[in-house]
Amino acid sequence: GPAALAVPITFLDRNKGVVSIYGQRNVTSQTTAQLKQLAALLPELCHTIRDRQTLELLHECNHILSEADKESPKEPLPKERLATFLQFVCERVAEAFQCVDVSAFLEDDLSAPGSYLLVASSRKAQQQQEIRPQQTIRPYEGFTGLVLATGESVAIPDLEQARLSPGRIRDHFPGVRWSRTAIESEPDTFGSMYPQEMRGACLGTLMAVPIATGPTVWGVLRCRGSKGPPYRFTPRDLPTIQLVAAQIGQYWTNWLSRRDMQAENASWRALALGITSLNRLIHDELRKPSPDRPAVYRAALG
Repeated sequence: GPAALAVPITFLDRNKGVVSIYGQRNVTSQTTAQLKQLAALLPELCHTIRDRQTLELLHECNHILSEADKESPKEPLPKERLATFLQFVCERVAEAFQCVDVSAFLEDDLSAPGSYLLVASSRKAQQQQEIRPQQTIRPYEGFTGLVLATGESVAIPDLEQARLSPGRIRDHFPGVRWSRTAIESEPDTFGSMYPQEMRGACLGTLMAVPIATGPTVWGVLRCRGSKGPPYRFTPRDLPTIQLVAAQIGQYWTNWLSRRDMQAENASWRALALGITSLNRLIHDELRKPSPDRPAVYRAALG
């Protein structure tokens, strides 16, 4: 009859696992020995594959942001183009982790300080039609807001279990504002209808990491929903996403510096034009038999 054999695995990060086989033949001692040999190789193999995937992802994301720098090396990239390049990063992360959605939130410090807007998402069609005008988060609103407030990364394997155990969640994440359901506590970038290809995905898993440079948190990079095994995110996934977020944080810091420099240069140019205009007015008035002194005073004070 059917036979099964399972061998435990301890991965290099001390997480546990199992490798199992099923078949119609009886399990022999030779089969057991071979499976144990395979199990002994898997931890190192998985570690090597994960490192290689991480390096490849970081290289590709760095290339995307470098292309953004090349497009506008001296001035800040227009926000629409910035969103496009960040969308490329989100798409690459979604592909690497088989996410249903990857979103980047950044603070609009000029028009809405303290509010973090959704600037890019791996869901291109919805990004153009639904998400970008309204999606915002604030510190402590759901897990994404908790990352903003604390600067700490979170990985929630099962949001439904989190919803059913709000006390445990509050113990682990003090300060989180928990709404009626776990899904409602997170800005929904999925929309009301899921595409057909997402019907088999696990939508209730989440990880979020701060987009930061040093102690300053600029925003959040968030992954939601998993389209493939193991259909959940765990803390072991966080280091790779944190490295991607660090790249975004460095680019965003440079973008803000360029924006501030552009604004300062514009102020100096305006001042220079004002002084030139005032000097011309004074020169013209002094050439008149009766200079219009009030006009000169108004121009100087204006």
